[in-house]
Amino acid sequence: MKKKILGALCLSMALACTVPLAACGGGSGGDVNGDGTWWSTTGELNKDANGKVVFDDISLRMSTIVSGVDKTPFGDIIAQFNAEYRGKININVSYLQGDNFEKDVTMKVQQNANNAPDIVMLHQESLKGFLDYKVIQPYDLAMEETGVEIDLTAFAQGVNQYSKAGTEYQYGVPFDAAGMVVYYNKDLLKETTGSDKVPQTRSELLSVCKQFKDKNSDNYPISWEVSGDFFCQYLMPTAVLQNGGYLYKEDLYSDWYNNETQRAIYKNAIQSVRSYIDSGYAKRGVHEMGGATEFMQNKSIFYVTMPWYRENIVSGYATMNQITEAEAEAKISGASVSGWFAIENETSDNAKKVFGDSHMFAMTKTVKDINEKAAVCEFVKWFTQNADVGAQWAEAGHVTLSNTIANSTTYTENKNVVNFIDNWYPHLDSFTTMGITPYYSTVNEHLRTLLSESLLEDNPTESTYLELIKTKQNALNSRIDVLKM
Repeated sequence: MKKKILGALCLSMALACTVPLAACGGGSGGDVNGDGTWWSTTGELNKDANGKVVFDDISLRMSTIVSGVDKTPFGDIIAQFNAEYRGKININVSYLQGDNFEKDVTMKVQQNANNAPDIVMLHQESLKGFLDYKVIQPYDLAMEETGVEIDLTAFAQGVNQYSKAGTEYQYGVPFDAAGMVVYYNKDLLKETTGSDKVPQTRSELLSVCKQFKDKNSDNYPISWEVSGDFFCQYLMPTAVLQNGGYLYKEDLYSDWYNNETQRAIYKNAIQSVRSYIDSGYAKRGVHEMGGATEFMQNKSIFYVTMPWYRENIVSGYATMNQITEAEAEAKISGASVSGWFAIENETSDNAKKVFGDSHMFAMTKTVKDINEKAAVCEFVKWFTQNADVGAQWAEAGHVTLSNTIANSTTYTENKNVVNFIDNWYPHLDSFTTMGITPYYSTVNEHLRTLLSESLLEDNPTESTYLELIKTKQNALNSRIDVLKM
C-alpha cells in the first residue's frame, strides 16, 4: 500500500513541471532601438536642489513566485516598504502559482497588458527564459541613468555568478536562498553520542544513526517525507553534486549513463540516499504518523524538510511535549544536509554543496519612465541592503545572499539566524542552483523522478539503478531535442 501511495504522489509531482516558455509563442519582444535592445527610457529624472532623486507617488506592480507559507511575511515586508515610502513609491503585489508563473508573466509583458508587472520576483533558473523572451531589462544601465546605485557585486558568488545569465549585463539581483534543511533534537543527539557535536560528514552521520538504532530499535534516527515534492526535487541534485557530478552539459545535455565517470557518480548518488533507508535509519514511504510527528514525539534525532516550516515545528513540539515555545526552541536546532550524501571524498568542496532555489528581482521592459526605473532600483536597494528586512525574511526561512545584510549585527544576532539559518547553510558559496539553462524544469523533472522511482524498488540491484539512469538520460535528451525544435 505504501508503494502505491508513494508512486502516485511522485507521479503527480513529476507532471507538475514548469510550463515551457515556448508555449508563449517564440522570442517576440522586438528591437525597439535598432541596436539589438528591446527596452527604452523616457522622461526626465525628478531631482531636488541637491541632485537627489525625488519620488512622487510612483506606483509599481510586482509579480512574485512566492505563494506558500512565506506569502504572508513577504506581504508584511512590502507593506513596511509602502509605509516608509508613502506618497513616494507604492508596490502592488500579485502572488502567482509556480506552475504557470513564467508563462503568465511573459504573456502579460509581451502583450503590454494593463496588469503587466514592472518587477518580477523569480527563481534564479527562470532568469534565462525571461531574458530569451526579452521580458526583462538590465539593472546596471538603469543605475547609470538614474544614479540610484546597488552594489551588484555584494552578493554570495555561488548564486550571483548567474545574475548576468551569460551576458554582459546584470538582469537579476539575487537576495536569498533556500534548500532542504535539517532540524535536530539536541537532547536526543547528546543522549545518543554523549556529545552535542553535529555530524559533519556522511561517515559521522551513519555512526550517530547506528548508535541511536542500537538503543532504539523500533525508532528511526532520521525522519523525512520522501513523497513530498521538495524531497526528490532538491535531494537528488544535492546527492549528485556532493558526489562530484554535474546536472547537465550544454553540448550533450545529459550523459548521466554514457559517461563512465558520471554513471558511477549517479549510481552513488542514488545509493547514498537509499542507504539510509536500507540500513533502517529512515523510512522509504509515507510515514504512518508523519515525519514531523515522529520528530516532535522525540522518536527521531533528525527531521529533513523545508526551512519555512520552522514556526510550525517549534510550536508543534511545544504543544506535543507540553512545554513553552521558548523551551522548545532551546531543544531544537538546525543542521545542514551538507556532507550527507558524499560517499567518497567526504571533506571535499563538492561534499559541502547543497542544491536549492534562489529568489531574484528583475525589472521588466514595461518600465520605461526614468523615474519609475529609479523607483525600482530604490526598492531593490532597500530590500537587499536593509538589515531589518533581511532578518524578517530569515524568520520566514530564507538565508540572505546580501553581504551587507549578512555582516550586520541585526542579522547575525537574530536568534533564528544563530540557531537555524547559519547552521542550515554553513558554506553559502557552495549553495548551488540550476544555473543558466532554459530547460531547468525538464532537467529537474527527470532528476527527481530518477530518485523517486529508485525509492519504489523493494530490493534494488546495481543493474536496477543503472537501467534507471540510462532510461532517464535518454528520456531527458529526447525531450530537450523536441523543445529545441
